[in-house]
Amino acid sequence: MACDISVVVPVYKTGAYLPRCVESLVRQSVGAPEIILVDDGSPDDSGRVCDALAERYPTVRVLHKENDGVAMARYDGVRAATKKYVTFVDSDDFVDGEFLARLSGAITAFGADCACCGYREYFEDKDAYGEEKYISDEDCCLDAAETFNTMFFEKKCFATVCCKLFLTERIREIEPMRLRLGEDSYVCIEYFLESEKIAHLNYAGLSYRQRADSAVHSAVGAGRFDYVRLYDALEADFYEKCPAALPAFRNKFIEDNFVTYLALDGKTEEERRMRAHILDNVRKYRRDVMTDPRAEKRTRIACLLSFFGLGVVAGVYRLRAGAK
Repeated sequence: MACDISVVVPVYKTGAYLPRCVESLVRQSVGAPEIILVDDGSPDDSGRVCDALAERYPTVRVLHKENDGVAMARYDGVRAATKKYVTFVDSDDFVDGEFLARLSGAITAFGADCACCGYREYFEDKDAYGEEKYISDEDCCLDAAETFNTMFFEKKCFATVCCKLFLTERIREIEPMRLRLGEDSYVCIEYFLESEKIAHLNYAGLSYRQRADSAVHSAVGAGRFDYVRLYDALEADFYEKCPAALPAFRNKFIEDNFVTYLALDGKTEEERRMRAHILDNVRKYRRDVMTDPRAEKRTRIACLLSFFGLGVVAGVYRLRAGAK
């Protein structure tokens, strides 16, 4: 069966997980997609695993490259994709047999520019599944502003390129930021800012492997400042392309600045500069977020406390964490 979808899978030191990922993709109900494995200069045997899978499955292609980070690995994969649609799956995750059918069916049914679903947690140490996350209450189609409300206020969609199906030609035009964290959020959000219709599904089709050594789980201290850089870079585009989504953007902007501040101890000159930058950011939007009933209660409280200094915010949140 013909399948007009490419799947880009960045690979770095995940050879042990890759066969399950690829096998889940070649067994799709809509037929096997074009699968592009991007070996991002992995120092272990992951590159050889990629080659072995390409020999086994005719729809698998391999790109070997020098290590340049997951964002550029995905971007190189998109530039090599030949199908009308493209999605991204991390090499340690896997999908169910209806994953591509549900996403492509939603694009067709709604005439959408993109389709989004959620995921379910997979705990490898227990070989067990956790809760489903980021799923819509029902299958629906929203515009960009409504999507950002769903993403940043309601937390029923998440800013990543995984669990989404895009038009290849359009996403190929978006070059990612070079960040260790949040690099795919930039691409996803920029795509949404240019979209008129975005389909959201009441469906969790991807199994997200929980690993303690993943980049997100291992990020501490100054490493989290990438999230501040991300939303700094997006600020002007929200004003220009989707002003109706500014309240949602301001809420997310404030949240990530607060979370990053809590991760910084301010012991180095670099972290003190980061803290000063965050304080400037918080001052810009705290009144708007503090008075917005859609913002989470803890975020509104943090905005109020910030008038007494971000040190007060940090102290209260650490006291609350210690009390639990």
